[in-house]
Amino acid sequence: MKQGDPITIFSHDLSGNCLGRALVFADCLKPEYSVRVVGPLRRGREVWSVVRDSYNEVIHPVAFRKMPFHVLTRRAMLKFFRGQWIIAVKPYPSSFGAALEAKKRFGAKVLLDVDDDEIALLSWGKNFRKKYFHLNPDKLLGVQRLLQQTAMADAVTTASLTLSRRYEGVIFPHMRDPDFFRVTADREELRARFGLPMDRFIISHIGSFRPYKGLERAIEAVRALKGVLLVYTSEEDRFPAWPFVKRLPEFPFRELPALLKACDFAIFPSIRHPVAEAQLPAKIIDAMMAGVPFLASRTENIAHVVRDEDLLINLDATATEIAERLAYFRDRPDLRQRKSVALRARASTEFSLSAGLKVLQQIFGKHAESCAHGE
Repeated sequence: MKQGDPITIFSHDLSGNCLGRALVFADCLKPEYSVRVVGPLRRGREVWSVVRDSYNEVIHPVAFRKMPFHVLTRRAMLKFFRGQWIIAVKPYPSSFGAALEAKKRFGAKVLLDVDDDEIALLSWGKNFRKKYFHLNPDKLLGVQRLLQQTAMADAVTTASLTLSRRYEGVIFPHMRDPDFFRVTADREELRARFGLPMDRFIISHIGSFRPYKGLERAIEAVRALKGVLLVYTSEEDRFPAWPFVKRLPEFPFRELPALLKACDFAIFPSIRHPVAEAQLPAKIIDAMMAGVPFLASRTENIAHVVRDEDLLINLDATATEIAERLAYFRDRPDLRQRKSVALRARASTEFSLSAGLKVLQQIFGKHAESCAHGE
């Protein structure tokens, strides 16, 4: 492929946070290629609010239709297909299914990206009826069917080590732009912007609310500490009005670096759960890029990326044990600063957009070489 060639990215839902993974690919590819992100607005009529108006030039939404009319959604997506490669984000009928249809009709090359244990994600907390009896193709049955066809993809990427082994894919973490995370404003100014107190040690738990992410465990740990405030993001109050917890509403992605830097620390205390144990939370890469030290559960994938035992806690750690570790970092600003510098340096090298572009170009180039040799 040469500079300026078009690449199409299919996402099964442009109205939810799954769009974020598609935009990781778009951000990596934009410096060298003409990129478009195509998909249905499954949960509403507008693009995901966190990135709305930030990617207008690359996002191309289509109408979402349930069965038996879902074929119309796929046809609308195919009208936007340009180029040789389609990157299908997640193994859903409205992404991978549409990409395989383009492969059959137009000879498109398909790169399938898997960033979650989708079977566990779609099965968790659902009864039999909600799993199987509905007209939405982008649910459990549709994903189960498509996961049996991963061999039809020309290449596979995954966000984590666990998923890489499962699907024999190239590890492609959540890449970020290091310059985007450079914040020049001082902490007092940032705290004033977000309405945060100046005299507290603030710990962030930023991201979509999911029970397996362990927010309740973080709250129990912070409850035992003096002078500490835990900040979490959600569109609705999940907990009583405790003085040691503050909710912030969903905010534009462009504000993420400032919010991270307004806090002293972050926490990602995932619990034992199939989804948590297969994924790599994007917010860990964000914290590393922002140079914000954190504590995170020692899952295989998090340990593989963090590579610092000081920042890891056991999956079964008690609230008391977590509180002790938080207090340890709270009382050692010099240690936090050293961790900050080290995290930022590693992330800027290993998880930058340029590093992501290199991985993707190697995939494209390897496939081109195979075709040239008739393999």
